[in-house]
Amino acid sequence: PALTTTTLNFFHMNALINQKPPFIIFEGVDFTGKSTIAVDVVLELQKRGILSTYYRSPGGSPRGEELRELCRNGDLNVDEQLDVFLEALTATLDYIDGRGWHVPVLDRFTLSTAFYQVKQIERSIYGSDRYIAICEKIAQLNKRLTIGRKKPLLIVLDVTEEEFEKRKAKEALKTTEGRTKDRFESMSIQEQHGILRCY
Repeated sequence: PALTTTTLNFFHMNALINQKPPFIIFEGVDFTGKSTIAVDVVLELQKRGILSTYYRSPGGSPRGEELRELCRNGDLNVDEQLDVFLEALTATLDYIDGRGWHVPVLDRFTLSTAFYQVKQIERSIYGSDRYIAICEKIAQLNKRLTIGRKKPLLIVLDVTEEEFEKRKAKEALKTTEGRTKDRFESMSIQEQHGILRCY
């Protein structure tokens, strides 16, 4: 409830009806409830008569969802997967911009891409033209979040190691419906925190 109130206060103080409303983005390690809280915020905004939509990342748009499945089930190496992630984020922003006035609430965005994708290839390409181009692409995507808008509200969630393991074990029991698990879903909380600290 406190988080929802904070989010709503941010929206009411900063977004005017004649402006694009700010993005609300939930980031953090896995199994912290990002999608659950994001959906709750959308429902609360809608209850108050404020048009809002939940988007997951990668995905969140017809093209983004296609690319998400390619990442999950395609035979891609880490570098190829990064390109698909960045294309999916771009597709989601294009889709959001084309949908008119509403509050976009995102489960992950470029921070997660930097955590889980860029960091995987950083050792091999750090400082190269390819690495610089990737960083510029991420910067461009983040800049798009503020065009005609207030600065996004970024909320980073975390859990204890004990709670992480409980939730991870529970998630492992769920069916994957024929798809492969996301690569970062198999990372330990220590690995995820190690990547997080780098950013």
